[in-house]
Amino acid sequence: MGNRCRLRTAICHASSKWCGYPGLRAHNPLTSPITQRSRRTYNCGVKQPPHYDLKHKLDMYVSYLPKVRLLRLPKSRGSSVSRQLGIDDAIFDIIVVMDSHFEVADGWYEPMAKRIMEDPSLLLVPVVDTINHATLQYFPSEIPNRHLDCTSFDFYLGQTRILMKEAYVDSLPKPIINPFKLAAFQGGYFMANKTVFQRLGGFDRGFGTWGGEQMELSFKYWMCAGGLELIPCSRAGHVYRTKVVWHDHIANETILNEYRVAEVWMDEYKHILFERAGNYTFKIGDVSARHEVRRRNNCTSFQTYLDTISQFVHQYVPRDLKASGVGCFINHFIGKDSADVYTLGCDNQGLVCGESGSKPIIIGKRQIATQGQKSACCTTDLCNEDLSLLAMKTERCEDKNAVECRISVESTNSTTEQACYDLDLSEDCKLTCGLCESGIAGTSFYVDFAKMDGNANGHIELLMVSTTSGQVDVSIPYLNISTTLTISAGLTKYSISKNVIPVNLHKEKKGVEIHSTVPISMFAMNVEGFNTDGYAVIPIQKLGTEHFVPSTVGENEVTILSPYANNAVSITLKLRYGSIYYNGKRYTNNQVINVDLNYLETFEINSYSQIAGTKITSTKPVAVVSGDRCTHLEGVGCDHLLDMIPSTKYYSTDFIIPQLYERKNSTVQIITSNPGNTVDVYETAGAKSIKQTLRSAGDHADVVIPGLATISATQGVLVTMFVHACCAPVYHEPFMMIVPGVDRYLPEYNFAVWDDGHNFQNHITIIIPQTNTLGLILNNNTVTPPPTVYKVNLKGVTYSVFDVSVTPGAHHLMHDQGQKFGLFVHGNRFSNGYGYSAGMSYN
Repeated sequence: MGNRCRLRTAICHASSKWCGYPGLRAHNPLTSPITQRSRRTYNCGVKQPPHYDLKHKLDMYVSYLPKVRLLRLPKSRGSSVSRQLGIDDAIFDIIVVMDSHFEVADGWYEPMAKRIMEDPSLLLVPVVDTINHATLQYFPSEIPNRHLDCTSFDFYLGQTRILMKEAYVDSLPKPIINPFKLAAFQGGYFMANKTVFQRLGGFDRGFGTWGGEQMELSFKYWMCAGGLELIPCSRAGHVYRTKVVWHDHIANETILNEYRVAEVWMDEYKHILFERAGNYTFKIGDVSARHEVRRRNNCTSFQTYLDTISQFVHQYVPRDLKASGVGCFINHFIGKDSADVYTLGCDNQGLVCGESGSKPIIIGKRQIATQGQKSACCTTDLCNEDLSLLAMKTERCEDKNAVECRISVESTNSTTEQACYDLDLSEDCKLTCGLCESGIAGTSFYVDFAKMDGNANGHIELLMVSTTSGQVDVSIPYLNISTTLTISAGLTKYSISKNVIPVNLHKEKKGVEIHSTVPISMFAMNVEGFNTDGYAVIPIQKLGTEHFVPSTVGENEVTILSPYANNAVSITLKLRYGSIYYNGKRYTNNQVINVDLNYLETFEINSYSQIAGTKITSTKPVAVVSGDRCTHLEGVGCDHLLDMIPSTKYYSTDFIIPQLYERKNSTVQIITSNPGNTVDVYETAGAKSIKQTLRSAGDHADVVIPGLATISATQGVLVTMFVHACCAPVYHEPFMMIVPGVDRYLPEYNFAVWDDGHNFQNHITIIIPQTNTLGLILNNNTVTPPPTVYKVNLKGVTYSVFDVSVTPGAHHLMHDQGQKFGLFVHGNRFSNGYGYSAGMSYN
């Protein structure tokens, strides 16, 4: 390649621990043969004043590396400014930017350098493998020939993984070793031609500590240059942090960075980010220089970027969306005559708002005005996603003569007890603000199961609830099933062989993939004779990367499903006793099992030791179900327990444990994801309080509660009810339910009630503030509370808790004033029982 291909690499270090430098061993970029060979130079920028270890020790360390220069910044300027310091200092054609916790593989350089010489307009990234943070073990990724996924972005400007389109993947020569297109990249490592990089403005010097730079680079290389490509034959490993600590100043600077990206590059789509991020008080600084970069390079529009990447990835673009909640809307039209002011009521119908020729927007579910008055809509959806958020928002109306409209988002009005927002508008404007909720409804689901007690007639049943007609694609590669179902409004059932249930401690491609053309709520049931339980399936967009496992006494089990390829999963065991053997190795309490999962692969752990508090982390989102193969809990026989576990980002601090129909005792398990978490359990039956401090992440408290209770914690926790058997001689057997926090209640549910033809007694349990008990509507009929209504007080609010008998099938329950409430579905019959939460908010 000669002298034309000389390289300079920039790596930024913060106040890191010294062990992170030589700890990356033989393939540390500092000591890489590529770095030390020929005339290529390595540059290391430090992004904040170093601790002692990063001064004298680092100076000494670098002095032994003749091709390395060390640059320091006098004060903290953030990763972007630090990297730009190194790039400005570079004198060669090619630059490589690399995070500090990277390790390069043999042959990492040549494939990237060859491609950048062929097309200098590209930004190139390698395959990023995983290095275990505790053991530094290297886990190489696999590039599958089908179901290939790649990095993209969501409209919070967070990075996400999405599937590439089959037609594009099929067009790639197999095996996939040639470069292929990327929609975006995760940052941390890339190669570029320095001249092109600098012509495109380099890193934004107005950025704060970190965040947003990878999205700006992704956007502008597609909009102003040749795009992004991944180089399969170039590999690097990255040590992923176990937890991101979001100090306020870092979080604020990250949002500021994202606002700058949106303002400069996202055109009309920037309003989607502004609405979702929610903080409208940020001062993003002067972005005129970034606008000039875009003008000078004749960059295309953001819409063109979306159109381009949509040719090879399934990019989600939120347009023409309806609010999924039902709220009370106040709509003001302020004209010259004060009589033009009117108020709209509540309805279940969504309304598309927009003048002819303007881009339609959805202003939420509301009643169409009958006064015949109309004014221009504002340019973006004014639906606020969090009822509790206090924010100030400014929008420009499409009416050319209108001034700016200001909307003040207020919390629920306690005097009218309606979820209505007060609007403060300037003249000539009309704004509508609505309540958005994100429950379990979705269009893409990944379903996994756990082992049931032995029965030849056992099977799995999917219950799909829809409010309209559509089609559902079901893919089960393990069973060679790929089929399309036609669904209508109501309940659609689909049965699956129990052969998809995983085998203990085996990686198997036994996941079930569901895609729907219309939003559906999905529930999954394990059915095997007298052993039954089920759960509400969490849509893929709400899956996470950190989970803790709930379990009780019996034969515990947890199953992990990866919707993506190259997903590195770490399982930190919490074993009450004994050990687990995997791949010829014995694992005991607090030891880590590492498993690499690919698309639709599952991995199950089954143990007679209680595994509550076991921690599961993954580099990409996973679906996790846990439970028990068969447990007694005061029963004569045993029953299967099963539920899908939300990730830690959906934990809450305040809970109500309901009294369930014909049930008495429950073992309530409280798991913390943070150390030093104090929980307070108040039993209403005995009027006593039980306090306990959970000292470490994964610690749990198990409390047997005879009926109604409240739980308050100082930090987020996962709460699970293991409902005991009861009622001799019938013996309704046990089941388990995840308990949502009161902040995750919804104002509306579409849910399924299951029955296998064996005369289950099915009930729903409702938890709602006492002042709003009236106003519940079930299937268009008013709900009358039964004679027995339990009362419980939580932090000054009195809640009513009561049961309602329901029939099998699809149901819709809402509150006519938009009041949020908790909802559980459960059923009893001889020697059997099941239960699950009907859903929760994932905002």
